[in-house]
Amino acid sequence: MEEHSKEFLEKLKGLLAFAKEHKNALEHQEIVDYFKGISLTETQSEKILDYLDGACTLEDAIYKIKRDTRHFAKRQITWFKREKHVTWINKKDYNYDEDKILEVMLESIKKDILEEQSWLRSD
Repeated sequence: MEEHSKEFLEKLKGLLAFAKEHKNALEHQEIVDYFKGISLTETQSEKILDYLDGACTLEDAIYKIKRDTRHFAKRQITWFKREKHVTWINKKDYNYDEDKILEVMLESIKKDILEEQSWLRSD
């Protein structure tokens, strides 16, 4: 997760430099559309535009983006934990071997399908 945050921060700094450099040539909506195209949320785009408009410092914009991203991730985890058909897989447990992870996922899906089919037959 920490490595992902560092990558995101580097990407964000590059985007901010791009946006600042092209601010006068681009309309706000064009900047927002560009950010959406590279998977920034509307909230993240708003924070960047606040910085470009001088409403906050770069440090404040980055702090708010990081904070809001953490809050969003926590809400997602809470939602997924309530879903009974979600299977959590820790990639580290499989040494990040994508073939093994896929195999485990497919086995889990097969198991769920078989259980559901047997439950339907028992009615």
